[in-house]
Parts: sequence; structure tokens; C-alpha cells
Amino acid sequence: MHPPRSRTRWAGLLPCVATTPVAGVLGAAVDERLHQSLGLWFALCRRGRLPYLEALWLQLQLMPFALIFMLVTAFAGTLWAVLRSGTPASARMLLAGHAGCLVATLMSPLVCPWLVGGALAGSGAAARPTPSLALAGMLASELLLTVAVAWAVLALATGRPDHARMARRATGS
Repeated sequence: MHPPRSRTRWAGLLPCVATTPVAGVLGAAVDERLHQSLGLWFALCRRGRLPYLEALWLQLQLMPFALIFMLVTAFAGTLWAVLRSGTPASARMLLAGHAGCLVATLMSPLVCPWLVGGALAGSGAAARPTPSLALAGMLASELLLTVAVAWAVLALATGRPDHARMARRATGS
């Protein structure tokens, strides 16, 4: 017996959207290990808000391995999905995954000051999150943003969201 179609669609989306943020965090850990750039990025986040484009440019300059790991993973995932099945459903899933990743990556300069400067820092003014905690927080926020956007894009690309179909079935319409 096969699982319901909507469950398989979402189950197929999860690895698609989860691998790229994880690869980005692994790349950021390599950047930190090689030239302490992640610590510098978090220090800039704590100082306050930079203009958005400047923050995005600094993030790209300070964490090149994070970007390289994400791009390689996205390319490999796309290649795997296309070779595995070139169906319209897999194309929609790829579009949703890439849209989620793009939005999460572009939102990270906006999320970082809030995350590092406030949410993880605790109540004391001198409290600062450890690099491991900040990295885990960034991974969680990236995954949450990626999955939320990918879910929305996939729901729009397939017609109407699943909750609308379930409501129609429940009312008998």
C-alpha cells in the first residue's frame, strides 16, 4: 500500500530543502576553522544592523566555504533529481526547494543581528552565545525559513494548498 500522495510529496521535499542549509552550516564551520570568519560575522551582528546590501556582501566575503558548500549541494541535488526523474512533480519540488533556499540565504543578514544579538544572548547585556550555539541557531532559522518558503511555493505550484482540499472533502463540496 502506498502512502497518500500529499505525504509522499512533502516527504520528497524535506531532503531537498534540508541538505543545502546543512551544507551551508558545515561550510561556515570550515570558514571558522580556517580563518575565524564566522566569529567576525557574529561580532558584526552583535554590533548592530549594517545596511542590508553591505551585510550581505560582508557575509559572502567572510564565509566563502559556506556559499561554495551550498552551491555544490544545490547543484548536486538538482542533478540527482533531474537524472532520477525528470517529471513535472520533481521540477516543482526543485523550484520550491531552490526558492526556499534563496529566500533563507537572502534573509540571513536580517536574522543574524536578532539571533546573535538578542534571542540567543540571554538576558544579561554581557551574555554572548558560544559559536556552537550561534551556529545551531543559524541552522535552525535557515531550515525554518527554507521549509516554510518551499512549502508555500510547492503549494502554489501544485494548484491549491492541501488544507483547502481537506476542507472541501470535509464539507462534501
